[in-house]
Amino acid sequence: MVYYATESKFCLTGDVIFQSSIGRTDFPRGNYDDLISSIRNKIFSLPDDTILIPGHGPYTMVSEEKKYNPYLNGFDA
Repeated sequence: MVYYATESKFCLTGDVIFQSSIGRTDFPRGNYDDLISSIRNKIFSLPDDTILIPGHGPYTMVSEEKKYNPYLNGFDA
């Protein structure tokens, strides 16, 4: 589950996406394909200047993850 603040342009991502990484899918009911699809179709549909605030670790931005996240292979919006 993620929360997006439209006016402030920040998104609380929990453990879905991290700076240059993604959430774990090796837990029961975890699904790699669903996670990648959610990131590409939901988080990457936000404006590129949206700040992503993960459950832990450094903040990042949609534009940075599209370009540099190795799990998402340079997604083109």
